[in-house]
Amino acid sequence: MNEMQIGDAWIYARLAASPELQTLCGGRIYRDLAPEDAIEPLVVYSAPPGQDVTFNGAARLQVNVDYTVKAITRGESFVVAYQVASAIDTALHGEIGEQDGRQVAAYRTSPVGYTTLEKDTRFNHAGGVYRLNIAGS
Repeated sequence: MNEMQIGDAWIYARLAASPELQTLCGGRIYRDLAPEDAIEPLVVYSAPPGQDVTFNGAARLQVNVDYTVKAITRGESFVVAYQVASAIDTALHGEIGEQDGRQVAAYRTSPVGYTTLEKDTRFNHAGGVYRLNIAGS
């Protein structure tokens, strides 16, 4: 399994195991995009390509991947978006675990908060960018 698959599986497992997120969002946790008919609040996570940390240019010691993990809500208020963002942070920040035999550690590098407008509907986005350090094989 490659490191992006490991990161995806670890993020999803941590978020899905959170009782607070289950209360707020149910199972509405998606990679990259939520379905058009998805009900808010929901969680979306995504990541650009990671960065290899190598020794002498060959032995991969670890891979660093920055995941954006955020709540999406609809309407004027950020209250629920911030509640979900807090639950995301509790589930991920400072956590260390194992996925498919590889050590994974996570910490937040920056908060995320912004609004988008789609077809006259306001969507609130709140969460963070989380650095995953995934041990090399």
